[in-house]
Amino acid sequence: MRRLSMAMIFLIFVVSGCATARIKEHVDKIIDPSSSYEECVELLPTQTLVYLFKASEPVKFNINYNDGNTVMYPVSQGRISSWWDTFKPEKEENFCLTWENTRSYHITLYFEYEIRDRK
Repeated sequence: MRRLSMAMIFLIFVVSGCATARIKEHVDKIIDPSSSYEECVELLPTQTLVYLFKASEPVKFNINYNDGNTVMYPVSQGRISSWWDTFKPEKEENFCLTWENTRSYHITLYFEYEIRDRK
């Protein structure tokens, strides 16, 4: 049932925009205790990243990129178990979506994202 509701939210994203899109299928991951999982995508300033996720326990979530020796965090969320949003980069960059499990046990993570060309 959870997967169905997450899929419905994602479908709303897809139907609401008529822009060209490249969709990555859903991803299920297990994140080890005190570890993180990272999914990186190359984005252009003419694109929008639409994403959603659901974790079995609250995680620290961010979208980051390297600017020389500095890690930049244009999106950062503390301890949340689900989220959906859009991200519009200001420059071409390799952006990484990162989920951190601060628990002492494994957690599960389900996420989807879509990269759209802006109209």
